[in-house]
Amino acid sequence: MTVRHAVLTAAVAVALVTGAVFGTTQMGATTGMQAGSAPVRPRSLPLSIATMGRVSTIDMTSPTVGWALSDRGVYRTIDGGKRFVQVLAGNATMIQGQTLLMNSAGGYVDLPRGSGSARGQTSFLYRIQAGGDIRNRSVAPFAPQSLVQLSFVNSHDGWAMVAPGGAAGPFEPVSVYRTTDGGAHWRLIVPAPTTTSASHGLPQGALKSGIAFQTNAVGWMTADTWGNDIWLYGTTNGGASWTNHSIAAIPKPFVKYLGGNQVPGNPVFFTRSNGVLPVTFYNGQGLYLYRTTNGGTTWTLTRPITHHGPAAVDILDARDIWAVSGKQLYVTSNEGRTWTIVTNALPGSAQVDFVTRLIGFALGHQDALWCTKNGGRAWSRVVTPSAHY
Repeated sequence: MTVRHAVLTAAVAVALVTGAVFGTTQMGATTGMQAGSAPVRPRSLPLSIATMGRVSTIDMTSPTVGWALSDRGVYRTIDGGKRFVQVLAGNATMIQGQTLLMNSAGGYVDLPRGSGSARGQTSFLYRIQAGGDIRNRSVAPFAPQSLVQLSFVNSHDGWAMVAPGGAAGPFEPVSVYRTTDGGAHWRLIVPAPTTTSASHGLPQGALKSGIAFQTNAVGWMTADTWGNDIWLYGTTNGGASWTNHSIAAIPKPFVKYLGGNQVPGNPVFFTRSNGVLPVTFYNGQGLYLYRTTNGGTTWTLTRPITHHGPAAVDILDARDIWAVSGKQLYVTSNEGRTWTIVTNALPGSAQVDFVTRLIGFALGHQDALWCTKNGGRAWSRVVTPSAHY
């Protein structure tokens, strides 16, 4: 299973209608809910990935167990992707980023409540158990299309970064909500700024891309920017206030190869002090890692990968990090200080998901799922047998 903060970026389209009662969202107020019973898991025969509609995301939690999102629903596999069973019905394709994040304990899915102005401003947050059952459903006080990302540090404590007005040019004011009961209730802790001044330290500028918490107190926020600086803000009080930790300009030798819109991913910490910050570019020209050994106070640029093509990173742990650049797959065992090309013929898209040092999965063209058992050097297509479970 890839080491990632429990993050969830949402905007998915599915019509789910039920009665609910929820409160207000003023600063400091708690938004509660009384939602109807969770829908019964759809009865579905095991399906191959090619018959599940348009698949956008594969998220494996072990060599055998994993999840898939498609325009027909949320699916689960227990045999390494050979067959899937539907868990939630509807259009669950991601728009901005990762809609479903699962780990060995389960995960969350955020879906629209249905039609109507009131329901359009709220959403259903589903908590799914590791076995695929819907544990509960709550009403979240934000619309899925305005939810940029969720971050959970455990089954209770989570945060939501919301852009209520969307992006306007280079500006995107965001609000921050917090829950301490697994999403049953949300409290607005940072309202979106309505003027050019910052709100609780967060400026309007830049297109916000991610939020990730290490602990109940320490968290990070990233944004897409133009120029040479890496936009990065941090909090040490659970998101109540934020401080600028943006990284100084990229060295010019790298800019001439990598220039373009900078898109930092969420920082990933292996210990309280050591972590990495992946950065890709809008024009797909490269990827590189910054690393920190002092909890994010300072960051050091590692060796970049400069190659045209889609770029992405998959982090298993501090010694196993993979990077995709076009059809090339790289691996590093020292947090990006040196990289080794694993293959020049990666199948399919830039999305790879390693669950061990040797076993990984890749989502290919025409919704084909590929698997490697030797660290990415060779890939074979996952074939669905004719027999059911």
